[in-house]
Amino acid sequence: MKRSIWLRTTALLGGTLIFSVLSAQNFDALFLRRTLRMDYIHSGSSGKSEISLYRLVEEPFWGGPVKNLIDTFNYGECMVKMFDLNTNALLYSRGFSTLYNEWLTTPQARTEVFAFEESVLLPFPREKVKVVLYQRDSNQEFQPLFSTVIDPGSLSIIRDQLPAYSSGTITGEGLAENTLDIVILPEGYTSAEKDKFIKDATRFAENLLSWAPYRDLRNEIRIRYVFAPSDESGTDIPGDTIWKRTLFDTHFYTFGTERYLSVKNIWKMHDVASVVPYDAVCVLVNTTKYGGGGIFNFYTVCTADNKASYFVFCHEFGHAFAGLADEYFDSEVAYEGFYNLEKEPWEPNITTLVHFERKWKDMLEPETPVPTPPSDQYKNKVGVFEGGGYMAKGIYRPWINCSMRGVVNDGFCPVCRRAITRMVHFVSDH
Repeated sequence: MKRSIWLRTTALLGGTLIFSVLSAQNFDALFLRRTLRMDYIHSGSSGKSEISLYRLVEEPFWGGPVKNLIDTFNYGECMVKMFDLNTNALLYSRGFSTLYNEWLTTPQARTEVFAFEESVLLPFPREKVKVVLYQRDSNQEFQPLFSTVIDPGSLSIIRDQLPAYSSGTITGEGLAENTLDIVILPEGYTSAEKDKFIKDATRFAENLLSWAPYRDLRNEIRIRYVFAPSDESGTDIPGDTIWKRTLFDTHFYTFGTERYLSVKNIWKMHDVASVVPYDAVCVLVNTTKYGGGGIFNFYTVCTADNKASYFVFCHEFGHAFAGLADEYFDSEVAYEGFYNLEKEPWEPNITTLVHFERKWKDMLEPETPVPTPPSDQYKNKVGVFEGGGYMAKGIYRPWINCSMRGVVNDGFCPVCRRAITRMVHFVSDH
């Protein structure tokens, strides 16, 4: 669950390289090596969305890049931008998605107003800045939703000491700005189950790094854990009337889908993660039940002890880290009209063919037809196969059965592998 042409790509990468050189020189002049976290409530319905700022938090580390400060991917349902207050120069931007964005596509959103916790992470500015949050409209265009001026010297910024949670490195080394820093957090592990969590986190980290392309990029990846106990083992399973007192209040049956596991206490999740530098948060849930979820630049959540958990973790991390879309179209989902077929979706591994030149057209062999029939002739070739993004018609995927479609271990297609590799390089400043 969730949730262009070669020359064009080269131009984008070239632009990134130029800005990266400038940013490497200017980061320490503009920012402290800390994180400014903005916690807020995202509420509304399909007709109107609102942002209510709750608090600003100073985290002691900046885990993100110091060169690649400006988003060049244009992924996500939302975007955060930070501007210099005096010159209006863009200092930082990053795309992301949220559970709220998925909720907007459910029938419930047409008649009810819901509120969700959300957070964005920013490099801590030395001077006053303007921060703007954007949300895509039905035409896939980012529209401003909220704006605020932040004074880094304000007494309202929370600067609490780090919580007394233990942490450790599972694999990887180097400076935070030169690595993709992944942190694995526990959900539904009691104090007595600390050793189990560390073993679970270690085996999930090792499994992720056994998949392509991560195994070829492991020198750019560091994975840590932070242990914080829950009062009870497990997680909420509303369909079975099971309710547990856990740290992040995870629960199955998100939007009525049994296997969709999601995190409610987003701010607490970041409080725990802040013990170490991090780019990506993964929550490991202490249960044998099948399920998980992944939302771009938001979180990955997965159960620890199901026989399919390794696959689910890597699949959901594909959503959360690389912005990959679900490629299946024949499974129960709670969404209605998730994609506008008259627009090109932002995810790199699906297309409506509206602007296919921005996707994987450069990876097709000259004789491959568009659309591509799902025959044995094209079984192991990049193509344009109809069906994906929860829709049987009008959405196309690049591979007959990639790990973003079916339960295929270590089966990311060439298009997904390229998307993951590009994101690892971006986040690790390579």
